[in-house]
Amino acid sequence: MRRLLLACLLLGGCALERDYIEVRHVAAPGVQAIPGASEVGVTVETRDGRTIRDRVSNKINGYGMEMAPIISTNDVIAETQRAVVEELTSRGFRIGGSDARLDVEVLRFFSQFRTGFFAGSANADLSVNVRLTDRSGRLVLAKTFTAEGIVPSLQLATGANARLALEDGLRKLIRMIGDDAELAQALLRVAPSGQPVS
Repeated sequence: MRRLLLACLLLGGCALERDYIEVRHVAAPGVQAIPGASEVGVTVETRDGRTIRDRVSNKINGYGMEMAPIISTNDVIAETQRAVVEELTSRGFRIGGSDARLDVEVLRFFSQFRTGFFAGSANADLSVNVRLTDRSGRLVLAKTFTAEGIVPSLQLATGANARLALEDGLRKLIRMIGDDAELAQALLRVAPSGQPVS
């Protein structure tokens, strides 16, 4: 991998040039609706809590040193919100209601390239804090979700490969949120009746 990356740097200067990517969420198949979820109206809000906001990855050279930034052309915070909304909708919850508010703070949304003897990999690290409050503003649940996206056996540290890792991580993260039984039960408890929906 190091020889290929060095060749890329020497011949095309690609490690020194910024790369621009569009990171999009593609929902995983097989999502099941939750009985009683349609009784709950929830508003979803997101905010950016990242320490690195100006890029989502970096190219590296043949020695593993960080080089030019890889920048997302779309707002990854807004994309995370869209993904959470899509996941909750597929689970049967009503979006835009006043029964609950789900605040999602994106803590990390970044991919790093790692070198190996024969090949490298792109490893995306995504992390969010989730806070669920009821209609009175009372905190019902607070939880952190973390997921890793991996693209193995890479020969080039390019934006396209960083995008694949980030999208893999985002897909896993959102499915993790949707599959979380504790969050589902907390949402059901804020139904208008005030009791869990059967």
